Amino acid sequence: MKHALSNAKVGMQIGFILIVCFSIAVFAQNEQGQEQYQYPQQQGQYQYPQQQGQYQYPQQQGQYQYPQQQQDSSNPDQRAAVQQLIKAGLMKNKDEIQKASIYLSPADKTALYNKNKKKAAGGWAALDFAVGFGIGSYIQGDIAFGVAQSLMDATAYTLMYIGILNIEEEYDDCYNYSYYGGSYCNHEYRTNEEYLDLMVAGLIVFGTSRIMSWIFPFVHQRGYNRTLNEALNTNNSFSYSIDPLIVPKTGMPAVGLAFNVHL
Repeated sequence: MKHALSNAKVGMQIGFILIVCFSIAVFAQNEQGQEQYQYPQQQGQYQYPQQQGQYQYPQQQGQYQYPQQQQDSSNPDQRAAVQQLIKAGLMKNKDEIQKASIYLSPADKTALYNKNKKKAAGGWAALDFAVGFGIGSYIQGDIAFGVAQSLMDATAYTLMYIGILNIEEEYDDCYNYSYYGGSYCNHEYRTNEEYLDLMVAGLIVFGTSRIMSWIFPFVHQRGYNRTLNEALNTNNSFSYSIDPLIVPKTGMPAVGLAFNVHL
Protein backbone atom coordinates (compact mmCIF):
# COMPACT_ATOMS: atom_id res chain seq x y z
CA MET A 1 0.00 0.00 0.00
CA LYS A 2 2.77 2.37 0.93
CA HIS A 3 4.57 1.41 -2.23
CA ALA A 4 1.53 2.22 -4.31
CA LEU A 5 1.11 5.64 -2.66
CA SER A 6 4.78 6.35 -3.26
CA ASN A 7 4.41 5.50 -6.92
CA ALA A 8 1.34 7.71 -7.15
CA LYS A 9 3.17 10.66 -5.65
CA VAL A 10 6.03 10.15 -8.07
CA GLY A 11 3.59 9.96 -10.93
CA MET A 12 1.85 13.15 -9.81
CA GLN A 13 5.18 14.94 -9.54
CA ILE A 14 6.19 13.79 -12.99
CA GLY A 15 2.81 14.83 -14.38
CA PHE A 16 3.09 18.26 -12.76
CA ILE A 17 6.54 18.69 -14.19
CA LEU A 18 5.27 17.69 -17.63
CA ILE A 19 2.36 20.14 -17.36
CA VAL A 20 4.73 22.95 -16.39
CA CYS A 21 7.09 22.11 -19.23
CA PHE A 22 4.22 21.93 -21.70
CA SER A 23 2.89 25.32 -20.50
CA ILE A 24 6.33 26.86 -20.85
CA ALA A 25 6.69 25.45 -24.35
CA VAL A 26 3.26 26.74 -25.38
CA PHE A 27 3.97 30.18 -23.93
CA ALA A 28 7.32 30.31 -25.66
CA GLN A 29 5.72 29.29 -28.95
CA ASN A 30 3.06 32.00 -28.59
CA GLU A 31 5.70 34.65 -27.90
CA GLN A 32 7.67 33.53 -30.94
CA GLY A 33 4.55 33.65 -33.08
CA GLN A 34 3.76 37.18 -31.96
CA GLU A 35 7.28 38.31 -32.75
CA GLN A 36 7.02 36.78 -36.23
CA TYR A 37 3.64 38.43 -36.83
CA GLN A 38 5.09 41.86 -36.04
CA TYR A 39 8.12 41.22 -38.18
CA PRO A 40 6.85 43.03 -41.29
CA GLN A 41 6.07 46.16 -39.26
CA GLN A 42 9.51 46.15 -37.71
CA GLN A 43 11.10 45.74 -41.10
CA GLY A 44 8.78 48.30 -42.67
CA GLN A 45 7.90 46.04 -45.61
CA TYR A 46 4.16 46.62 -45.34
CA GLN A 47 4.60 50.30 -46.23
CA TYR A 48 7.01 49.55 -49.01
CA PRO A 49 4.90 50.97 -51.87
CA GLN A 50 4.36 54.24 -50.00
CA GLN A 51 8.02 54.53 -49.20
CA GLN A 52 8.92 54.01 -52.82
CA GLY A 53 6.34 56.62 -53.91
CA GLN A 54 5.10 54.52 -56.82
CA TYR A 55 1.46 55.35 -56.21
CA GLN A 56 2.09 59.06 -56.64
CA TYR A 57 4.33 58.62 -59.66
CA PRO A 58 1.98 60.18 -62.27
CA GLN A 59 1.45 63.28 -60.12
CA GLN A 60 5.16 63.66 -59.54
CA GLN A 61 5.81 63.46 -63.26
CA GLY A 62 3.09 66.03 -63.98
CA GLN A 63 1.39 63.80 -66.53
CA TYR A 64 -2.07 64.34 -65.06
CA GLN A 65 -2.04 68.03 -66.02
CA TYR A 66 -0.89 67.38 -69.58
CA PRO A 67 -4.34 67.89 -71.18
CA GLN A 68 -4.67 71.29 -69.49
CA GLN A 69 -1.30 72.31 -70.90
CA GLN A 70 -2.46 71.43 -74.39
CA GLN A 71 -5.79 73.23 -73.95
CA ASP A 72 -4.19 76.65 -74.57
CA SER A 73 -1.97 75.47 -77.40
CA SER A 74 -1.75 77.94 -80.25
CA ASN A 75 -3.14 77.60 -83.75
CA PRO A 76 -0.33 79.02 -85.91
CA ASP A 77 -2.24 79.09 -89.20
CA GLN A 78 -5.33 80.79 -87.80
CA ARG A 79 -3.21 83.18 -85.78
CA ALA A 80 -1.22 84.17 -88.88
CA ALA A 81 -4.45 84.75 -90.81
CA VAL A 82 -5.79 87.10 -88.13
CA GLN A 83 -2.46 88.92 -88.03
CA GLN A 84 -2.68 89.55 -91.77
CA LEU A 85 -6.18 90.98 -91.37
CA ILE A 86 -5.00 93.33 -88.64
CA LYS A 87 -2.08 94.55 -90.73
CA ALA A 88 -4.33 95.05 -93.75
CA GLY A 89 -6.49 97.44 -91.73
CA LEU A 90 -8.09 97.02 -88.34
CA MET A 91 -11.01 99.35 -88.93
CA LYS A 92 -12.11 97.98 -92.30
CA ASN A 93 -11.48 94.32 -91.33
CA LYS A 94 -12.99 94.43 -87.84
CA ASP A 95 -15.91 92.12 -88.69
CA GLU A 96 -13.66 89.57 -90.42
CA ILE A 97 -11.26 89.62 -87.48
CA GLN A 98 -14.13 88.94 -85.08
CA LYS A 99 -15.23 85.92 -87.10
CA ALA A 100 -11.71 84.51 -87.43
CA SER A 101 -10.92 85.06 -83.74
CA ILE A 102 -13.62 82.60 -82.67
CA TYR A 103 -11.22 79.74 -83.45
CA LEU A 104 -8.33 81.23 -81.48
CA SER A 105 -7.42 80.25 -77.94
CA PRO A 106 -7.36 82.94 -75.21
CA ALA A 107 -3.55 82.78 -75.24
CA ASP A 108 -3.46 83.51 -78.98
CA LYS A 109 -5.87 86.43 -78.59
CA THR A 110 -3.80 87.94 -75.82
CA ALA A 111 -0.60 87.49 -77.80
CA LEU A 112 -2.10 89.19 -80.87
CA TYR A 113 -3.44 92.05 -78.76
CA ASN A 114 -0.08 92.65 -77.09
CA LYS A 115 1.71 92.51 -80.44
CA ASN A 116 -0.55 94.94 -82.29
CA LYS A 117 -1.71 97.38 -79.62
CA LYS A 118 -0.59 100.99 -79.84
CA LYS A 119 1.78 102.28 -77.18
CA ALA A 120 4.27 105.09 -76.47
CA ALA A 121 1.76 107.82 -77.31
CA GLY A 122 3.84 110.28 -75.30
CA GLY A 123 6.79 109.85 -77.65
CA TRP A 124 4.71 110.48 -80.77
CA ALA A 125 3.12 113.51 -79.12
CA ALA A 126 6.55 114.93 -78.32
CA LEU A 127 7.61 114.41 -81.93
CA ASP A 128 4.50 116.22 -83.17
CA PHE A 129 5.20 119.07 -80.77
CA ALA A 130 8.91 119.44 -81.51
CA VAL A 131 9.05 118.79 -85.26
CA GLY A 132 5.45 119.33 -86.27
CA PHE A 133 3.72 118.54 -89.55
CA GLY A 134 2.19 115.40 -88.00
CA ILE A 135 5.41 113.36 -88.23
CA GLY A 136 4.73 111.52 -84.98
CA SER A 137 1.11 110.83 -85.92
CA TYR A 138 2.11 109.45 -89.33
CA ILE A 139 4.47 107.00 -87.66
CA GLN A 140 1.82 106.11 -85.05
CA GLY A 141 -0.68 105.38 -87.82
CA ASP A 142 -3.05 108.30 -87.28
CA ILE A 143 -3.14 109.59 -90.85
CA ALA A 144 -6.12 111.88 -90.22
CA PHE A 145 -4.43 114.02 -87.57
CA GLY A 146 -1.12 113.81 -89.42
CA VAL A 147 -2.70 115.47 -92.45
CA ALA A 148 -4.54 117.98 -90.25
CA GLN A 149 -1.40 119.08 -88.43
CA SER A 150 0.56 119.24 -91.68
CA LEU A 151 -1.99 121.67 -93.11
CA MET A 152 -2.12 123.70 -89.90
CA ASP A 153 1.66 124.03 -89.67
CA ALA A 154 1.98 124.89 -93.36
CA THR A 155 -0.68 127.58 -92.96
CA ALA A 156 0.89 128.94 -89.77
CA TYR A 157 4.40 129.20 -91.22
CA THR A 158 3.09 130.79 -94.43
CA LEU A 159 1.13 133.46 -92.57
CA MET A 160 4.01 134.25 -90.23
CA TYR A 161 6.50 134.40 -93.11
CA ILE A 162 4.36 136.81 -95.13
CA GLY A 163 3.66 138.92 -92.05
CA ILE A 164 7.34 139.18 -91.06
CA LEU A 165 8.42 140.20 -94.58
CA ASN A 166 5.81 142.95 -94.89
CA ILE A 167 5.23 144.11 -91.34
CA GLU A 168 7.22 147.32 -92.00
CA GLU A 169 6.49 149.57 -94.96
CA GLU A 170 8.48 152.44 -96.31
CA TYR A 171 7.11 155.97 -96.73
CA ASP A 172 8.45 159.49 -97.32
CA ASP A 173 7.59 162.17 -94.85
CA CYS A 174 8.00 165.45 -96.79
CA TYR A 175 7.42 169.01 -95.71
CA ASN A 176 8.05 172.51 -97.13
CA TYR A 177 10.72 174.50 -95.39
CA SER A 178 10.61 177.80 -97.39
CA TYR A 179 8.17 180.22 -98.85
CA TYR A 180 9.59 179.73 -102.33
CA GLY A 181 8.63 176.02 -102.52
CA GLY A 182 11.61 174.27 -101.06
CA SER A 183 10.86 170.95 -99.42
CA TYR A 184 12.53 168.22 -97.42
CA CYS A 185 11.61 164.52 -97.23
CA ASN A 186 12.46 161.91 -94.60
CA HIS A 187 12.57 158.27 -95.71
CA GLU A 188 10.99 156.32 -92.81
CA TYR A 189 9.35 152.97 -91.92
CA ARG A 190 6.09 152.24 -90.18
CA THR A 191 4.20 149.11 -89.09
CA ASN A 192 1.72 147.72 -91.54
CA GLU A 193 -1.28 146.73 -89.46
CA GLU A 194 -2.63 144.39 -92.12
CA TYR A 195 0.45 142.19 -92.18
CA LEU A 196 0.73 142.35 -88.42
CA ASP A 197 -2.68 140.72 -88.23
CA LEU A 198 -1.49 137.98 -90.60
CA MET A 199 1.49 137.25 -88.39
CA VAL A 200 -0.71 137.08 -85.29
CA ALA A 201 -3.10 134.72 -87.08
CA GLY A 202 -0.16 132.49 -87.99
CA LEU A 203 0.96 132.37 -84.36
CA ILE A 204 -2.55 131.40 -83.24
CA VAL A 205 -2.73 128.56 -85.76
CA PHE A 206 0.75 127.40 -84.73
CA GLY A 207 -0.17 127.39 -81.03
CA THR A 208 -3.39 125.49 -81.70
CA SER A 209 -1.44 122.88 -83.63
CA ARG A 210 0.97 122.40 -80.73
CA ILE A 211 -1.85 122.02 -78.20
CA MET A 212 -3.56 119.41 -80.36
CA SER A 213 -0.27 117.54 -80.76
CA TRP A 214 -0.43 116.59 -77.06
CA ILE A 215 -4.03 115.39 -77.27
CA PHE A 216 -4.66 113.44 -80.47
CA PRO A 217 -1.89 110.80 -80.17
CA PHE A 218 -3.40 109.64 -76.86
CA VAL A 219 -6.94 109.74 -78.29
CA HIS A 220 -5.87 107.67 -81.29
CA GLN A 221 -4.03 105.11 -79.14
CA ARG A 222 -6.99 104.63 -76.82
CA GLY A 223 -9.49 104.27 -79.66
CA TYR A 224 -7.31 101.86 -81.64
CA ASN A 225 -6.65 99.60 -78.66
CA ARG A 226 -10.33 99.54 -77.75
CA THR A 227 -11.27 98.53 -81.31
CA LEU A 228 -8.54 95.87 -81.37
CA ASN A 229 -9.80 94.44 -78.09
CA GLU A 230 -13.35 94.29 -79.42
CA ALA A 231 -12.24 92.66 -82.68
CA LEU A 232 -10.20 89.94 -80.94
CA ASN A 233 -12.77 89.57 -78.14
CA THR A 234 -10.04 88.97 -75.59
CA ASN A 235 -12.61 88.91 -72.78
CA ASN A 236 -14.63 86.17 -74.55
CA SER A 237 -17.83 88.17 -74.09
CA PHE A 238 -20.83 88.57 -76.33
CA SER A 239 -23.99 90.62 -76.58
CA TYR A 240 -27.31 90.03 -78.26
CA SER A 241 -30.29 92.01 -79.49
CA ILE A 242 -33.86 91.14 -80.43
CA ASP A 243 -35.30 93.27 -83.22
CA PRO A 244 -38.73 93.25 -84.87
CA LEU A 245 -38.73 91.89 -88.39
CA ILE A 246 -41.32 92.15 -91.20
CA VAL A 247 -40.78 89.70 -94.08
CA PRO A 248 -43.12 89.46 -97.09
CA LYS A 249 -44.36 85.90 -97.46
CA THR A 250 -46.47 84.77 -100.43
CA GLY A 251 -47.72 88.26 -100.96
CA MET A 252 -48.66 88.79 -97.31
CA PRO A 253 -46.30 90.39 -94.77
CA ALA A 254 -45.14 88.19 -91.92
CA VAL A 255 -44.12 89.65 -88.56
CA GLY A 256 -41.35 88.05 -86.53
CA LEU A 257 -38.35 88.68 -84.34
CA ALA A 258 -34.68 88.66 -85.32
CA PHE A 259 -32.19 87.43 -82.74
CA ASN A 260 -28.69 88.81 -83.33
CA VAL A 261 -25.59 87.70 -81.45
CA HIS A 262 -22.59 90.04 -81.38
CA LEU A 263 -19.27 88.52 -80.37
